[in-house]
Amino acid sequence: MRIGYAPGASLRGYLARLGYPPGTVGTRTYRSPGRDAFFRCLTFPLPAAGNLYGRSITDGSAAIVSAGSKGGLYGWEQPLPFPRVILVEGLFDLAALWQAGFDDAVAGLGTHLNPLQLTQLGRMDAGVVYICFDADANGSVRGPRTAERAVAAGRCRGAPRGAAPGHDPNSFFCGGRHGGRFQRCLEGARP
Repeated sequence: MRIGYAPGASLRGYLARLGYPPGTVGTRTYRSPGRDAFFRCLTFPLPAAGNLYGRSITDGSAAIVSAGSKGGLYGWEQPLPFPRVILVEGLFDLAALWQAGFDDAVAGLGTHLNPLQLTQLGRMDAGVVYICFDADANGSVRGPRTAERAVAAGRCRGAPRGAAPGHDPNSFFCGGRHGGRFQRCLEGARP
């Protein structure tokens, strides 16, 4: 996933030295005015969208900042030949699944799929789409709505299903659970 780290306020200067235009990395307007948007963030390149995704680790708040539009599903080319796809909310969820051997997962970078992301889901050969959003209030509400939108747009060849209730993939695997238990959650998911 080419995960990086942007310490201090060095990312803007580093990218400028590589020839990127001045507006590639904006500045924060909250908490730390004038600093890089990715000040002390774990960063993920989003090549298809031409920008970065970052998660602040400064104060442990897990604030998420990103530059530009989010574009398509992260990693959507990887599960194209699989009979199922696991749609997760964030990149840490995706990293946890890929590390556990679930190569048929993609990330929406949020709970609301844009038209490009719905189109990408439609290009997959997946018979079933599993929606594994975060176990917070937003993920619980948006998961069923995302499923309805995907079905209405004709982008799911099978019924979307919710999996791993009470967890998101990152918390599931960080909690000491393993791939076999997650697979059973998928098998027990209902449309």
